[in-house]
Amino acid sequence: MLKDFRPHSLVAVLVSALLVVTLPLLIALVAVMQHVDRLSRHGLLVAIDAEIATEAGQRLLDAVRDMERNALQFLVVEDEKLLGAYRDRHVDFLAAARDLERVPGQQPSRASLYDLMAQERYLFDRLTGGAFRDAFRDEIDDRFGELSRAARALVQANSLQVWRAASVIPQEADELNGTLLRLTAVSLIVTIALVLLFTFLIRRPLRRIDMAIRDLGAGRFDTPIRIDHGSADLSTLGDRLDWLRRKLKEIDAEKAGFLRQISHELKTPLAAVREGAALLSEDTAATPRAERSQIAGIVLENTLRLQRLIENLLQLNAVGSLTTQGRRESVDLRQIIERVVNDHSLSLAAKSITLTKDLCAAQAVGDPEQLRIVVDNLLSNAVKFAPRGGRISLSLAQSDGRYAIEVRDSGPGIEPGEQDRIFEPFYQGRIRPSNSINGTGLGLAIVRDFVRAHGGTIEVIPSHDGAYFRVCAPDTPPQAGG
Repeated sequence: MLKDFRPHSLVAVLVSALLVVTLPLLIALVAVMQHVDRLSRHGLLVAIDAEIATEAGQRLLDAVRDMERNALQFLVVEDEKLLGAYRDRHVDFLAAARDLERVPGQQPSRASLYDLMAQERYLFDRLTGGAFRDAFRDEIDDRFGELSRAARALVQANSLQVWRAASVIPQEADELNGTLLRLTAVSLIVTIALVLLFTFLIRRPLRRIDMAIRDLGAGRFDTPIRIDHGSADLSTLGDRLDWLRRKLKEIDAEKAGFLRQISHELKTPLAAVREGAALLSEDTAATPRAERSQIAGIVLENTLRLQRLIENLLQLNAVGSLTTQGRRESVDLRQIIERVVNDHSLSLAAKSITLTKDLCAAQAVGDPEQLRIVVDNLLSNAVKFAPRGGRISLSLAQSDGRYAIEVRDSGPGIEPGEQDRIFEPFYQGRIRPSNSINGTGLGLAIVRDFVRAHGGTIEVIPSHDGAYFRVCAPDTPPQAGG
């Protein structure tokens, strides 16, 4: 179930890790922005309240002063214009008082404001009510004096409250700094913990891959490679590495078997050559001529066998280089076949073999040396297995961008169960040629690899009369790695 929730790629892991790691920092940043915004709003409101309170308080004092002057002048000269001016100042007083009343945070001064408004109302009623003017003359100075003192006290109280509200801002700023420090510390700790966690989660499969590659480089192929932790693409990479491990293990086993086989193949003729040479190096006078000739024949036969084995090994080694870096040039296939036939003319004559050729003019692109080796090995096998006085047919045809080379002999043929195995290195069929040097089992393996290097195929055609091989390949083989 957990595999279903794994990210599909290492990029997804890194992006997820980046998002998760930055999340604490983003949370801290949002919290900081909220605190700063709240502090700035509070400071702005305090500044606005201070401006309103200061301006309204100044208007209130001006209105009280003007009302006192207008009232005293009116009582002296009883000019109605002065009474009208008093009424105008009364309106200004009420407007300033209402502005002060609307200022937030002024609750402690509201009672004083209401008392001040009551005093001012009493004076206004006394002054504007004609029946009360004469009795009011004696107390007007005292009443306006009390009103002025109350107004100044109210304005001072408002100023004090504004100052107190403003003095809270530095405290809130200090608290904000502390909060920011705590948020920063917590976010850094969480971020570092997440970084370490994701580093461990990412490095764990990469370390396993590194160990697997080191094991492969050191030739340790027995431990399966599995990447159970990490993203899906790393798990896929682990599967690929395990596939490579199995292939290398197979190759290593094949190499060990190859070395054992080649050691065996080399040991037998070398032992025969050494023993024959030792016999020939002894007193030759005591050894009959016929026996010396027999020993020399054995030495020659095993020397030829060693030569053939070494040539096959060189050709087999060329498969690894020529197949990937072989020349690609235009070649005359018929000319190559004629040259190979000419090289085997003595062998054909020695066994009185009749060779039938049906060669058309054919051009192709390929490596001329590889193609020569293909034809040479097929014809060598035909000569080896064909009986004395037997027949070999060799044909070359070309059509539809492909060419075909066929080689048939009148020998014992190939058993059905061995038609695929004869292309394996060192494999030799149960049917052996008579009166011939034993082969190495490398010729047909080389032919198969060279034909594949040219994008072609080689197959054994069922036949009741000897062996029948057919090579088919395109005129222009695909490029290596293409």
